[in-house]
Amino acid sequence: MASSDLAQDLRESAIRRRAIVLEEIAEKESSKLKPGQYAAYWQGYANNGDGLVMYNGTVYQTIVYGTSSIPRGTQVNLTVTSNKLFSNW
Repeated sequence: MASSDLAQDLRESAIRRRAIVLEEIAEKESSKLKPGQYAAYWQGYANNGDGLVMYNGTVYQTIVYGTSSIPRGTQVNLTVTSNKLFSNW
């Protein structure tokens, strides 16, 4: 295997591990928010397709209602209902 292939594989593996960690954190923290709307920051997509947003230093897993591609760190709307979290922009 060429060194560039190995480097690419290592980068992809690191990205997958980061996504898994963010998903685990988001799942644990989602019950701490009260219903309402919050300004959060886009972190990307989880492996299952859910959106990951950061609010007050905590990552939350959301159902995405955005229709365009945005870069990581972009401010988004985080809407919390009694049992679901939504993000849109």
